[in-house]
Amino acid sequence: MNKENKATKELINAILNENLEDKIIEQSTFLEYASKYQLEDNDLVFAINELNKIGIKIKEEKIKDFSIKEIENKTDNYKTNNSLKQYYKDISVYPLLTPEEEIKLFKNLENGNKKAKDKIINSNLRLVVSIALDYSKNNDEILDYIQEGNKGLVKAVEKFDYKLNNKFSTYANWLIKWEITKFRASNNIVKISTNAAKIIKKINKISNNFLLEHGRTPTPEEISKELDGLYSPKKIKEMLKLSNDIQRTEFIEETNSDSNTKNNSKNDDIQMLFRYINKLDKREQYILISRYGLNDNEPKTLAKIGDELGLTRERVRQIEARAKGKLRKMIKKDNLNN
Repeated sequence: MNKENKATKELINAILNENLEDKIIEQSTFLEYASKYQLEDNDLVFAINELNKIGIKIKEEKIKDFSIKEIENKTDNYKTNNSLKQYYKDISVYPLLTPEEEIKLFKNLENGNKKAKDKIINSNLRLVVSIALDYSKNNDEILDYIQEGNKGLVKAVEKFDYKLNNKFSTYANWLIKWEITKFRASNNIVKISTNAAKIIKKINKISNNFLLEHGRTPTPEEISKELDGLYSPKKIKEMLKLSNDIQRTEFIEETNSDSNTKNNSKNDDIQMLFRYINKLDKREQYILISRYGLNDNEPKTLAKIGDELGLTRERVRQIEARAKGKLRKMIKKDNLNN
């Protein structure tokens, strides 16, 4: 059995600080933590067992088997779509295995039968596609996720112990998601947890109201006070950073398109963007922040913002365009000066 190392201990402490409802954490959230604290593959099971000992359960997401039609609906990029559809058709010729067939193949594998290993892998490739599609937010990620997920599937076949009477798909599910999660982390792709989203939603409601009333964004200390100290300023700062990392992408790409800032780091982009936004008037700030989800879990429509401010959809669009024009001028001016 693994001894609790520093990374595992930090992971467990971080999860304990999550204020989990009913002491349940989602599987994807747990894996994000495991990736953040750079757990090794062998530490994963140890961490799960330690959490179980202190009463924290990990909720596994259901695995969906996507049809060809569902794949078509889920992807709209022509090249990726065709590649994915063809791949899915190719792997669909391999029949799914019954539990009895799985056990028999693992026994054969134990005796050195390589064909048994290939058959187990091929029969579970659809599982990888299902998980990759569930994780993917855009077309460019899907094939990469499938490739990484397949690595997890191979590891699962090599490490699975059929004598423990566990279901192979459950075990494989963990390692497939683990490989995808590590790949996401290495490429700076962040997935927000349900619990974190709830905290951010509370924080952003207060932030938006404060912005309208005072004409500036509140400090973490002010937000903490509004929440009656439910979350510390440090926790609020972490949640705001997480929200900014996830939600800012579309807007940064658009505002940077007319400037020479492509070589700036991610953190420079974030700091620059909010430094400029704070120079706008409070209505322009509110519209941009709401429109692009810069301080909210989900970006809002023009109509929704209009309803909140008592403006027409077209008027909100005009203010948004004007504010973005101001940002571009500020960015361009700074680039010239620097």
